[in-house]
Amino acid sequence: MMAQLKKSLNTSKISWLQGTSTALIVSLSLAACSSGRFDNPMDAAEKYHQSTELHDGDVIATRIVDTSDSSAVIAVTIAGDNDNSDRSSDWYTFVSKDPKKGWLVTDTKTIAVPDSLLADESKLSPALSLLASPDSAAKEYLIEHKPLFDSIIDVFMERAVLSAVDIADTGLVEVRDGKILQTNRSAKVQDMLSQTLASRVFRDARHQNCTFVRVASVEHGEMGYMFAEEGCLLPEMSPDFMIYFEPISDNWYIYKAAY
Repeated sequence: MMAQLKKSLNTSKISWLQGTSTALIVSLSLAACSSGRFDNPMDAAEKYHQSTELHDGDVIATRIVDTSDSSAVIAVTIAGDNDNSDRSSDWYTFVSKDPKKGWLVTDTKTIAVPDSLLADESKLSPALSLLASPDSAAKEYLIEHKPLFDSIIDVFMERAVLSAVDIADTGLVEVRDGKILQTNRSAKVQDMLSQTLASRVFRDARHQNCTFVRVASVEHGEMGYMFAEEGCLLPEMSPDFMIYFEPISDNWYIYKAAY
């Protein structure tokens, strides 16, 4: 299977939007799913993508990311079955159960890196390259560098004020009660970020006790990791914002947000 499928998103949105680069959020028409009855969500998602996205020789892999009695989110990886082709994409397909019609696709999203960048590796940053790879590659990257990411979270959380730290920030200081401290853990976080593909650590008011580490950002979305401390209010997946969210290891999750 193509060498393991080419082996390898208000106020609170300010943190998500800074420092983005050009790419696309794609949502496919659902017309192709208007016929046929499916008794399980996997079949509905796979048939939908076979009708809309597959080309000759493509291979498709599906897995359930989230499910309940009446809804599901299916991750669909599509890759060209050709050793000379690097084309690969991950789609997040939202499916609901109709009492009479069975399982139906209601929406599907992906964060697409433009072909113009994919065609010229010199224009593709390592972070965007990871975004363009199957989700399994981003999971593996976190696992391989988990001690460093754990340290980033530890130092980030030791600060008196949990303001965002961005790799592009200048003049970082650490402040307590309006006074600049001699210890500068903000700068230390930034230094550790520079040793990874990540570019930003931040909190989000919608998700208390959760810390996000952004890896790759595009014009209307981003991909990264989230660390869930005790009491973390985990995001819920939806086609309008958090299109993908899945556990990796211990308290670490991978996420993709579209906005």
